[in-house]
Amino acid sequence: MSVAVEPAAGPRLLDLLNLPALAGVLPESEPGDLTKMHMTLAFLGDRQRRDLTAIHESVERSVSGLDAFDLTTVSVMTLPRGQPGRLLAAVTDGPPALLEIQRRLATRLIRPIERGKRTTFLPHVTLTRWHEAQSCDELEIALEAGERVTWHVGAVRLMHSVHYAGHTEHRIVRDFELNS
Repeated sequence: MSVAVEPAAGPRLLDLLNLPALAGVLPESEPGDLTKMHMTLAFLGDRQRRDLTAIHESVERSVSGLDAFDLTTVSVMTLPRGQPGRLLAAVTDGPPALLEIQRRLATRLIRPIERGKRTTFLPHVTLTRWHEAQSCDELEIALEAGERVTWHVGAVRLMHSVHYAGHTEHRIVRDFELNS
């Protein structure tokens, strides 16, 4: 489950890789693919095709009554926290509707055994990921007003993701519209 990054916001998000404070600090990497940029709200894990109808119904209930909202970046940081970074992410604010959707999705769709593995939700979009042997010291840089990127979120997206060695393929299954 995710929210998409508006096409106009994608290039501005990738521009954050060029912040002066990051010069010479990050390992060599390729910027994220603009066509795949999204914010993960809940990872559902492996599911059977027969579960799809129930998942659709649960997501519809999870977004029910919630209004569309804007997301604004507030910082860039390496993740995971507390250890050498494997990726650089743009962290956003947490509008109440986003946090409520994420809470509902996690409650409804994350299996009990997976709930024990959960960490606190950190709204973010991955900007770049380093190769397995590379990492970066932990860092977090607050963004100034002129560096922040804002985009509108009008739907929650169910995606089918398949992980391969070195890359992930995402396919849109369905968008679930929020109230306008």
